[in-house]
Amino acid sequence: MADISLGNVSPGAASNVEHGIAGGTIAAGQPLRLDASGNLVPAQADAAGTATCKGLALHDAIVDQPIAYLDWGPIDVTSGVTIGT
Repeated sequence: MADISLGNVSPGAASNVEHGIAGGTIAAGQPLRLDASGNLVPAQADAAGTATCKGLALHDAIVDQPIAYLDWGPIDVTSGVTIGT
């Protein structure tokens, strides 16, 4: 099965948005985790140490840039997924 790629994401009503620093290249919609330095990097489900999700990226970022992410609450996705699939 192919990975899901969320293109345009925004926080829904009553969502909590947090901010951090990117520790790598991040794309909007990617699940994020904290690395050993406390920076946000893409979470990966292939190992227990990298699978814990801190939130979903709300925009693209590269190393050392600020990144906003959805900590909890609804998210609006306008591209990248099809309802029912």
